[in-house]
Amino acid sequence: MRRDRLSLPVLALASGQTLAWAAMFYSFAALFHAFETDLAYSKERIAAAFSLAILLSALLSPLCGRIIDRGHGRILLGTAPVLGGIGLLFLANAQNHVQFILAWLVIGVAQSGALYEPCFSFVTRTLQGDARPAIVRITLVAGFASALAFPLGAVLAGSFGWRVAAVCFAGMSAFAAAPLLYFGATRLEREYGHRADRAEPSRRPRHAVSQAMRQRTFWLIAIAFSAIALNHGILVNHVVPLLMDRGLSHPLAVLAASTIGPMQVAGRVAMWRVEHLCSTGTLAIASFTGVLASSFLLAGTGLAWPLAFLFAATQGASYGLVSILKPVLIAETLGREDFGTISGSLALPYLAGFAAAPWLGGWLWSLGGYDPVIALAAILATTALAAVTWLQHTALR
Repeated sequence: MRRDRLSLPVLALASGQTLAWAAMFYSFAALFHAFETDLAYSKERIAAAFSLAILLSALLSPLCGRIIDRGHGRILLGTAPVLGGIGLLFLANAQNHVQFILAWLVIGVAQSGALYEPCFSFVTRTLQGDARPAIVRITLVAGFASALAFPLGAVLAGSFGWRVAAVCFAGMSAFAAAPLLYFGATRLEREYGHRADRAEPSRRPRHAVSQAMRQRTFWLIAIAFSAIALNHGILVNHVVPLLMDRGLSHPLAVLAASTIGPMQVAGRVAMWRVEHLCSTGTLAIASFTGVLASSFLLAGTGLAWPLAFLFAATQGASYGLVSILKPVLIAETLGREDFGTISGSLALPYLAGFAAAPWLGGWLWSLGGYDPVIALAAILATTALAAVTWLQHTALR
């Protein structure tokens, strides 16, 4: 691969992903307190809008995969952030809870065509066997999306109100993320599109999915990554009150939680350095083992508060590999033909897990506090590790 020619389009895709994630995903958490203060909605009603957006994104993932398989990936990546900008403008003008939910539903449609799932499907289809290094580089840059969204949202909302902040995020999505993603996808397709031409999709996308579903590997991937999404979604959405429940002060809990994002980038850097030494399956086993270990560290936090930081570092570094490993593992075990369609189908339970995680964690807390939440996180990590270990054993055979 000619890395000098690859670096510019990958950098454009990475920058576009950073801005798209900041504008359409992390903006919700960045403005959550402002929503709650200004709109006087309950936490549950505010969170429900975002959960519905993620769920709609999950439901549309198979359709977006088919669009990419038909060779229209650059159009999808270039137009979805524009729709996200429209949704954010609608959000800025929402006057009631129904309009608030509808705005996030529009943003959810945009998420399905602009974030990691469609981007990595496009990169895998275009670069074929050389996709993993490009995906690693994209996630290294895009890992800083939360670091961009949180301070920007806090400053804008504090100075001008959350509606002005939403307008600024709309501009970021439509006028910065969209052209960057379109430019990067166009350049990548121009240089390497001939590889995708050799693997044209079938004209029966449903047949491709049904064929994949007959394979054990499909279900092992579905179970592994859905369980790990539930694990991380539950812990990351409840991490501050959970750590406070284990005896940490609020400032210390916030400080520990803030290390999860940077450690995701650190985990990806570490993978970048050793990826040539390990198979994808081995890296997945190591990643999921780390997620399981972090649940035990979290359980012990009540005995020694420094374990909270070790938990956050382990959880972040281990889960940081998941977004890279998922598309690569799908391609290596299920093939690259009709990749977008199959990957989109596997994204549905994965994203649905994220959508359900905040509510599930809250429901368990209402039943018995945060001990059942930690126990479920450990069970989910164990399930994911068992599935990916079985997958690796199947691949070796």
